[in-house]
Amino acid sequence: MFVRAAAQPCCRNGLQFFVCLEFGNEPIVKVFKKILCPVDMSKNSLLAVGLATRLSSQASAVLTFLYVEPPLLSTEPRVNQLVEQETAEHEYRQLEEIRPEDPSVRFEHEVRHGSPGPEIAKYAKENKFDLIVMSTHGRGGLLRLLMGSVAEYVVRHASCPVVTWKAPLVANTDVSEKTSLSITEVMRRAEPIRSHDSMGETIDTLSSDDLTAAPVVNGQGECIGILTTTDIENFYVIKTRLEARDQTVLPKVFDVDEFGQRRTNDVSFNHVQKHMTSPTFTISNKSTCRQARRLFDSQPRINHLVVVDGNHRPLGIVKPADVSEN
Repeated sequence: MFVRAAAQPCCRNGLQFFVCLEFGNEPIVKVFKKILCPVDMSKNSLLAVGLATRLSSQASAVLTFLYVEPPLLSTEPRVNQLVEQETAEHEYRQLEEIRPEDPSVRFEHEVRHGSPGPEIAKYAKENKFDLIVMSTHGRGGLLRLLMGSVAEYVVRHASCPVVTWKAPLVANTDVSEKTSLSITEVMRRAEPIRSHDSMGETIDTLSSDDLTAAPVVNGQGECIGILTTTDIENFYVIKTRLEARDQTVLPKVFDVDEFGQRRTNDVSFNHVQKHMTSPTFTISNKSTCRQARRLFDSQPRINHLVVVDGNHRPLGIVKPADVSEN
């Protein structure tokens, strides 16, 4: 049986080539003793598993299934570490379910973190793999992991031959794919408010826009907190007690200066910064709904996540219900 597996064109030293393999007793197959098969858990990427299995069987090679978890670009290091740990555990359980179609093939699983293309090429070089077999299509959709671009990078930078399996696209309808929507696809855009804005005007704005929260920014437009309906309710409670001359709320209303005197002329009580929740949990606009949901699950007390860009500027807000089915 003859099978032609064509890789993406790769230009090296001015030469363009394709990899062609023949099943059978051809010597070229016998030189492959370590074969790497990167996957991203999508049905499309798993289509390459069959080809990798057959090559490994013919060459008596060890087959390694590699999954690279893209980084969660959270602005909160502690949150970043927590979510990445939970994500790794979840993905490794999924990865362990992948098996060669031929039970005689020796295999192993590996999980790495980072940008998929560079990490695959780096892992293959460091572990001296003889061949990489991967699909040209993986998770599709706007701002999601595109196995095609990953495959192109690997072909251009890998230290060993690369066979790419270009199969018809398969619609990914499994749960893991539904949970991999980009966070920007479900977030609700909320105009940021400034820390020195008045509570009265801010409450009116949130009410007219039917928002339950809004990100708070400093003079540079960077997210420094969030104002939620809970914060607003607390503001009204304190204000009511103050109007009723409740002395016990004075520490919550007026700050104390360096001489220990209460600044009764301080008007900051009416400013957003006095009542916002800070620090707040943020999530990068490059993250997925699945990562957001795990963050909500790990922190049951939070009801909102602020979606920020690479400069920590807020783009929108998501709630647990926004990512529960995505």
